[in-house]
Amino acid sequence: KIGAFKSQITPLGLAAIPALGAIALDKSRLMKVRLWAVTFMGFLDDPSAFPFLRSILEDASNHEQLRAAAADEIPALGMPKMESRAVLCRVLEDPNAPDIVLSRALFQISTLGCDDPEPLEKWARRWGPRPGIKEAPKALRAIAALGQSRPPSAALALLRLLDFYRQGVPQKEAVLAALLLKQKDLDAFRAEAAQSVHAALLSESQNPSAAVLAI
Repeated sequence: KIGAFKSQITPLGLAAIPALGAIALDKSRLMKVRLWAVTFMGFLDDPSAFPFLRSILEDASNHEQLRAAAADEIPALGMPKMESRAVLCRVLEDPNAPDIVLSRALFQISTLGCDDPEPLEKWARRWGPRPGIKEAPKALRAIAALGQSRPPSAALALLRLLDFYRQGVPQKEAVLAALLLKQKDLDAFRAEAAQSVHAALLSESQNPSAAVLAI
């Protein structure tokens, strides 16, 4: 397992990052070697690895597994959250992002949020009002990210999604949970909030946990 090498890599410290970064960016090397270099940079937990991982994630010509690995490691670098979420949220601007890259980016973004909620709402809607088993986790993470997003417009996006999702789906309950995090912003949209939450109460009367969240 690659994790077994962590104790050997971390003592190398910052001096190893330029060499690891060069290996990770070198497209002539074996994919396994590049993947290990990306993971080893994550082990070092230092912001100086950020430019290398950002380049790998943003280069669509890179193998999807390599890009996904970069998305996984970026939040571990000790960067300011604003910078980490900026590069991860840019993945959402690509409608053709490979599924594994999108999934890993959404996983990280679900606790960071985005500065622009619009792409999150688009992805949350992409899989329809009743997402299938494969797409459900991605939709739930997009909703969670909206709850973590700072702009007040994220609250409006959640209200629209509350009306969008069908009765009884987990995503509707997730929207209500995310709205709890946006209560201060909801004060500015009181009329819209009251209408959407009232409708949710009616539609989720057979789902006690969702109804409690709505209340």
